[in-house]
Amino acid sequence: MNTREISDGRHEWLAGEMESWTAQGLLTGDQAARILGLYGSPEERSARRGGQAVSAITSLATLLVGLGVLLLVAFNWMVLPAALKIVLVVAAMLASHAGGWFLRFRMGRRAASDALFFLGCLFYGGAIWQTAQVFNITVASNTGFWWWAVGSLPFALASRSLALHGLVAAILATYTGLSTVGWFFSSGGSSERLSDPAFSIPLLALPGLIWAYGRKSAGGVGMYVMLLTWWVLVQPTAWRLDDAPIFWVGSVGALLLLIAECHPARSPLAIPYRTFGVLLTGGVLLLLGVYTFNSDALGRVMPTPLVIETAVAAVVAVGLVVLAAELERRRAALSNSGSAPRVGNAFLDERRRIPLGLVLLMAAMGFWNALVGTPLAPTIAANVAMLALSLWLMMVGLREERGRPFTAGVLYFLTWAVCRYVDMFGDFGGMVGAALMFFLCGAALFGVARFWQRRSRKGSDHA
Repeated sequence: MNTREISDGRHEWLAGEMESWTAQGLLTGDQAARILGLYGSPEERSARRGGQAVSAITSLATLLVGLGVLLLVAFNWMVLPAALKIVLVVAAMLASHAGGWFLRFRMGRRAASDALFFLGCLFYGGAIWQTAQVFNITVASNTGFWWWAVGSLPFALASRSLALHGLVAAILATYTGLSTVGWFFSSGGSSERLSDPAFSIPLLALPGLIWAYGRKSAGGVGMYVMLLTWWVLVQPTAWRLDDAPIFWVGSVGALLLLIAECHPARSPLAIPYRTFGVLLTGGVLLLLGVYTFNSDALGRVMPTPLVIETAVAAVVAVGLVVLAAELERRRAALSNSGSAPRVGNAFLDERRRIPLGLVLLMAAMGFWNALVGTPLAPTIAANVAMLALSLWLMMVGLREERGRPFTAGVLYFLTWAVCRYVDMFGDFGGMVGAALMFFLCGAALFGVARFWQRRSRKGSDHA
C-alpha cells in the first residue's frame, strides 16, 4: 500500500494536468505514469478508504463491547472478592494489549490490533478506580483521569491509531473541565492550583500534536487543537479572574485564525484552527454586536483581569506574526527564492491582516470596557468586525478555491443582516420589513451562487 495519500478529486486533476504536460512535451508518458504511480491505483485508494472506515467502525464496536463487559462485571461485582476484582481487571487489560501487540507485529492486522489496544486502554481506566476502591486510595480532584490519559498516551503514539488519540484527547478534556469546576467551587488557594496536574496538559498534548503534523492528519490536529483551546479558555475561570471571560474567548478565537494563516497556503492542517477560530470569534461578535448586551455586561466587567487577558492575547498575536515572518524568511533563504516578506511588512500581509486586526480589536474593546465603560463604541466596532470576518472568509474560499469557507462567510453576513434588522428595524417595518429583508438576502444569495458558479467554470475551463 502506497504511503502517499490523495483524494480522488485531486488525483483526477493531477491526471488531467499530466495529460496536458505530456501533450506539450514537458513530460514523457513513462514519467507521467511513474508520477501517478506514487499516489497508488484507484483500487489502492479505495482499499485505503475502506480500511479507514473499517478502523472507525471497529473502534466504535470495541467501545460498545468494552462498556458491555464492564456493565456485565459490575452486575456481579459486589459478590466478588477484592483480590479477584483486581486480577480480573488487570488480566483483561494485559490480555487486550498482548493481543493487540500480537496482531500488529506478528500478523499485520492493524485494524484488529487498534481495536484491542483501544479496549485495553478502556480496561486500564477501569483498573485505576478499581484499585483505588479496593485499597481505599482517594483519587482526589479527578486525578484518575490524568493517570488514565498518561497511561494511554504511549499506546496511542506507538499504534498511531487516530481512535486512541481521540480517547486520550477526550480524557484530558474531561479532566480539564472537572478540574476547573473543582478549582472554582473549592476553597483552595493558588498553591493547590499550581500543584494540580492540569498544568501538564499542554505537555501531554504536544506529542500527539507532533504526531498529527508528522502524519499530516487534519483530524488528529483538530482533536488536540480542540483540547488545547478548551484548556486555554478555562484558565481565567480556573484562577477566579473572570467568571464569564467573553473577551478572552473572542481573543483566543482570533488567535486561532491567526495561527491558521501562519501555516503554508492551502494547508489542510490549518482547517481545524480556522474552524474553531470562526466558531469562537463569530459567536462572541454576535453577542458584542448587540447594544443591550454590552450595556448589561458593563456591570459584570472586572477591569484588571480584562486588561490582562486582552493584553496577553495581543502580545501573543504580535509574536506569532513575527515568528511566522522569520520562518518564511528562512524557508525562502533555503530555497533561494528571496520572496519572504520583511517582519515589518508581515503585519500587513493580506492573509493575516483580518485575524491580527480581530485580536487587536478584542484587546481595544477590553481596554475600552475596563477604562471607559460606554457600550456604543464596542457595539459599532463589533458590527464592523462581523462584516470584516464574513468578507475574510469569502476571500479565503476564493483564494483556496474551497466552497466551505466562502459559504460560511456568506451565511455569517446574512446572519449579521438578520440580527441587525431585528435590533434596529423590527419595531418599524413589521412583517413587511421582514419580508423585504428576506427578499434582499435571497437575492444576495442568488448573486453569490451565480458568482461562484462562474468562477468555478472559469477554473475548470482553464484546467
